[in-house]
Amino acid sequence: AVIDKKRRMLEDRANKIFESFIKPHSDKEINISSDCRKALVQRIDEANYSYDMFQDAKQEIYAMVEADNYSRYLASDEFKELISEIGQYKAV
Repeated sequence: AVIDKKRRMLEDRANKIFESFIKPHSDKEINISSDCRKALVQRIDEANYSYDMFQDAKQEIYAMVEADNYSRYLASDEFKELISEIGQYKAV
């Protein structure tokens, strides 16, 4: 009974994430590779759920943010203003 409840919770959460962020043309669709998206579509279609099924998508998003958005933020006027207020910035 507990295992079934956990499985249903996992399926429900995975489907919500998929419908909101992965499904093509969803309102909050994220930018991930077509291979990653296809793999997730297949897993959902086959009801092949796991707790780490979105790990590849997560890694792609982190890499994209680090390579693009984060570097643009560091060069932004907002960041420069923050540094002028708080002092030196050290990346960790």
